[in-house]
Amino acid sequence: LERVYSDILQTTQPMAGVAMPTVQNGSFPQAGQEALKSVGIFDGDPRVPGWCILKKKQFATNVGIFLNRMLGCSLAEQKFLFDYFTSTLDAVVRDAKADGSFDDGIVQLKYDDITIEEPYPVLLHKDPLSGAPTNLVKLRLDRGHSFQSVQQRLQTFRENTALHYGEDWMNGPGLASAFYICRTEDYLHTGKPRVIMATEKFIRGEAPKRSDASRYFHVFRPNLKAHLTVCLADIKKNYRKAAPAEVEEIWKFWFEKFATMCTHGERCKTTKAGGSCDYGTRFEYVYLITGAVLPVWKTVRETMMRMVGKKTMQTRGMGRVVRTETTDTHERVIGLTIPYSMVDKVVTAIKASMVTKE
Repeated sequence: LERVYSDILQTTQPMAGVAMPTVQNGSFPQAGQEALKSVGIFDGDPRVPGWCILKKKQFATNVGIFLNRMLGCSLAEQKFLFDYFTSTLDAVVRDAKADGSFDDGIVQLKYDDITIEEPYPVLLHKDPLSGAPTNLVKLRLDRGHSFQSVQQRLQTFRENTALHYGEDWMNGPGLASAFYICRTEDYLHTGKPRVIMATEKFIRGEAPKRSDASRYFHVFRPNLKAHLTVCLADIKKNYRKAAPAEVEEIWKFWFEKFATMCTHGERCKTTKAGGSCDYGTRFEYVYLITGAVLPVWKTVRETMMRMVGKKTMQTRGMGRVVRTETTDTHERVIGLTIPYSMVDKVVTAIKASMVTKE
């Protein structure tokens, strides 16, 4: 964005491969300056023709302000500004990928099973001129690990570890990366113990640790991907190492059980009251606004901010841009995340804003 502004102000030249858009009257820099002055991003001085600067320093890198203010421009101005922004973005990404510094800031959802729930996508609005749709999509993400997948993961980890640290390590201390069964054998009143698979976390450039208290492991469970890091001393305190054959039946039991049951078990107060609780279940549901997002971006963010405040939005990642690909149809999906508790109000606000604009 900073490069776009400096190009329009003519303090820099367009990046390699980026052409300035053609405008009806005058040059693109002149038209861009006038458009951005009209929405308060640039500032000029009527006493000095052609003089123009960025109105506030913080505007230089704030994409949200750029997109929101751009909605106050004419359709023609929106088009050439956004076209130049995307062309420059592509060039910046290309250069960053070439020198290894690329980070697109978009959250990538990666799970073994990702599907779009029926009857989604639901159409919220269709632009009368372009026909571009704005949709609400509900994704189902399977956060669990089947026994086969986690067994393969362990095997691959052991092979890679042997290559890096040698067979002696892998056949000695490295055997701690394994399946484990909990010493308490009645988890959630099912008569079954908990099971985990743990792989050691190594620090690049450092020799493997030796003491149980300083060796940390990534923990995988049937219902959730690895998000815990636990020291070996704590693992040994609560679990005993087990062979895959001993773990397989129990792992499959929990993998199926957590497809519908939360980690509160059959005694969950929410479930007993007739509600739905997905705490610790294999499946997570994510709502996204997809398609023509730009026209509703401001409405979505303002609606959520009114409900929880800007700080909470930022700390919880609400309204962030995510992308993924469904595993059944290989459909690419990108959009803004909407918390379940806000879906109804956000959808209502979007529809109301579209009616007002029309």
